[in-house]
Amino acid sequence: MRWRRILLTSGIVVVVWFVATQGYRRWVDQRRDALSKTCRAARQAERWDDLELTALDWAAWDDHSAEPFLFAAEAAVATQAFDRAAAHLDRIPDDSPKAVAALLHRVDMLFGDLARPREAAATCERILAIDPTCGPALRRLIFFCAVTLQRT
Repeated sequence: MRWRRILLTSGIVVVVWFVATQGYRRWVDQRRDALSKTCRAARQAERWDDLELTALDWAAWDDHSAEPFLFAAEAAVATQAFDRAAAHLDRIPDDSPKAVAALLHRVDMLFGDLARPREAAATCERILAIDPTCGPALRRLIFFCAVTLQRT
């Protein structure tokens, strides 16, 4: 009798846990979709401040996704805030499929408008750690080392 109660209670706990996790996942997916739609609408209307704020709100609870950081960086670039854009792109997770392309844009900003070549070189090294076959990052790093007369 006692074992039946334990098994029944354990079964109920497992079912409740399963239902709760499925509900949470559904809620996360719905919230992500809603924020993505809000960001796309703000981008379409060229409301850059709203886009950046919404993207940062999204990134605050979903920092494992590249999309909110890309939206925030796009808004910062549109307002010529390259410093903020570079910071947003730096937060993109390395395991994201969009990381290499986004970090190459960061490198362009750092070598170009922001004039922070050492940080750009470090970003190139980060890109090469993610994808050792990335030609553009390797070329930019070699160029930086050649201009600064460095050997690695």
